[in-house]
Amino acid sequence: MSRRFVIIDAVVSVLIIFAAYFFFSVKQGGFFYIDSESMEPTLQPGDRLVLVKAGSLERGQIVVFRHESRKVEFYVKRLVGLPGDQVAVRGGRLYLNGQAQEEPYLKERRIVYNYGPIQVPEAEYFVLGDNRNNSEDSSVFGCVPAGDIRGRVLGIYWPWHRRLRLALSGSAAVIAASA
Repeated sequence: MSRRFVIIDAVVSVLIIFAAYFFFSVKQGGFFYIDSESMEPTLQPGDRLVLVKAGSLERGQIVVFRHESRKVEFYVKRLVGLPGDQVAVRGGRLYLNGQAQEEPYLKERRIVYNYGPIQVPEAEYFVLGDNRNNSEDSSVFGCVPAGDIRGRVLGIYWPWHRRLRLALSGSAAVIAASA
């Protein structure tokens, strides 16, 4: 890789970051810092995220929210249950509406607790961390009201070597390195 290409890449990247900062600040999105291990391996402590206003939410998206019963300012978790869904964790697996889910993004392949089944109330969502065995999430504090969701995570903007965009392919999250 030539020195000229590296300089051009750095300048373009800085311009993109400034444009994104202006755009997302104006559009009521935001930027967030990850300070826990609850979303590993997808998100790491120290990652800085770009957030966009939620709009319509889908299973598999990563969302930022507040929960009125907790003292933590914001949480970042994966949305797994929509209003009306039946959610359960048993035998080390997540079940949605009675169907075992494939979750390739989990830190550990086996969840060590059982939960539910519960039915997600209207206008609420069920969220879980990707590090299921080390996450304070809906399995602890219950469903999250739609009004408490600040937005969904668009991607990681820092650290530079972990620039990622988070996209959906059906209901499974796909993580693709962006160039």
